[in-house]
Amino acid sequence: MGFDAKRSARIAAMQETARPVWETTGDTDALQQFLKDNGCHGVEAVFVTMR
Repeated sequence: MGFDAKRSARIAAMQETARPVWETTGDTDALQQFLKDNGCHGVEAVFVTMR
């Protein structure tokens, strides 16, 4: 699945922003809530969690 440059950049930025949450907690629920709280939903959230 290809994304435009803006969407790819948002996903990459959110991966870096969310990384400490995942590394600290290892909790999928906490990560999901963090993503929701930061406006990352749907397909973008899925792609953030794939790395």
